[in-house]
Amino acid sequence: KTVEESKYLRYYDQNGVLLWEATLTAEFAYSSKQVRCENARLTFVSLDRDWTLISRQTEKAGDTALGTVSVKQTKLGVPLQTITRTLTLTCGSNGNVR
Repeated sequence: KTVEESKYLRYYDQNGVLLWEATLTAEFAYSSKQVRCENARLTFVSLDRDWTLISRQTEKAGDTALGTVSVKQTKLGVPLQTITRTLTLTCGSNGNVR
């Protein structure tokens, strides 16, 4: 059996306006004896021109998918901050993903 699941990371400003979003999507094959991550992808969308993607990477390790995204904020050409976050999806033998 297979299952696909996504996890979202949304970054907001102090006024509750969404600035950017990263999404980790993974597909798992599972049975009562084994769980394996078949595929993982990480997407990034910026809704504010001051925030740009530096890097993104995914890893698969058995029953787990990891996605790491690094994003920087620049204002008038001046770098202000860099944020790095990791998203994790883990599948159990019953197909439940968390």
